[in-house]
Amino acid sequence: VNGKLPAEAEVHDMVAPLWRNTGIGRRQLVPCADLAHVHWHVLDGDDHPSIRTSATDQPDLIDLVHSIDADYTLCRSADTRTPECFPGRISYMMEPGAPPFPTPGAALVFQPRLFDHGYLPPLDADQRDRLDASLAPAWANLCESHAVDAEPLEDVPPDRKIIALPLEYEHEENFFRIHSVFPSNCHWVASLAEAMDDDVFLAVTNHPLNELHVDNSALYDLVESLPGRAAMVSGRTEHMARQCDGMIVGNSKCFAIGAFFGTPMLRQSTFETDAWLNVHQDLGDFIGAIRAGSGGRAREEDLRAWFAFHIANNVLDATLADVTAAEIFDRLDRPVDPARWETGFERYRQFQPELFA
Repeated sequence: VNGKLPAEAEVHDMVAPLWRNTGIGRRQLVPCADLAHVHWHVLDGDDHPSIRTSATDQPDLIDLVHSIDADYTLCRSADTRTPECFPGRISYMMEPGAPPFPTPGAALVFQPRLFDHGYLPPLDADQRDRLDASLAPAWANLCESHAVDAEPLEDVPPDRKIIALPLEYEHEENFFRIHSVFPSNCHWVASLAEAMDDDVFLAVTNHPLNELHVDNSALYDLVESLPGRAAMVSGRTEHMARQCDGMIVGNSKCFAIGAFFGTPMLRQSTFETDAWLNVHQDLGDFIGAIRAGSGGRAREEDLRAWFAFHIANNVLDATLADVTAAEIFDRLDRPVDPARWETGFERYRQFQPELFA
């Protein structure tokens, strides 16, 4: 994003030093050496770790921000309290994931809150038709690729209601975990297992990055201590979402895969979920609905519209040559703009041509 901003813009980058794989160090600064218009503020005081989660108790930082008096503030931080003190328009730069639709690895979305999921603005009939027509080939191809019967889930009882629980990434570098309802994945699993009756079974999938970078021994020991009530299930969350009776999500992007497959969902989060997703908020009500076969699913007419809107309107790969500073500012000023939808889909067709073949 820095590289796209014009030289006449006054750009200030405020960042903590490298710690727990976050912040900035020499290796990250070297590629930015030619960005002469960027003013760097490396906040390397003794209390720099707290910048990742809350810096409201650092008046010098707040004073610095107010002295800059920026028109726009772009945040990539788990801290949501401190930016509330900043002037200008505040946007968070977040991952654009919307499985099963792939998104570019370098892409981002600008949004006003960290984990509000599924936002779909009011759309008139013509706008819905435009979005639907643009998405139709990719939608048909994805549906066809998933039409083959899935292999049954292993290690789950066939006579029980199966509730899927895709866990979240909990490495120490993931400071966004402070916004989770539960302090750890182990607490999440234990709380759910204790609350569920014997006719319900919890099928747990670990986050793939946990398998790579986290000591999972406590988690696996916990699940093994719950025979007949829970099991670790291998394979992708996509496979489990197709097979289960319901799914519980937190702040991850798994809500999109659950919506795609029509899986009833409970969301345990302090953030907002758009009404079209029809997620449950109460565990007891959710389990009761699953037992009754009335768990609800995302509204079909809004499901396709949201995926199309997200791709066309929200997803931005700022590394593309045709992305300009004017477009970035336009996205910040006008979060919803039908004028950019065709460009958004053209970029997506270039990224995933096989989906539109």
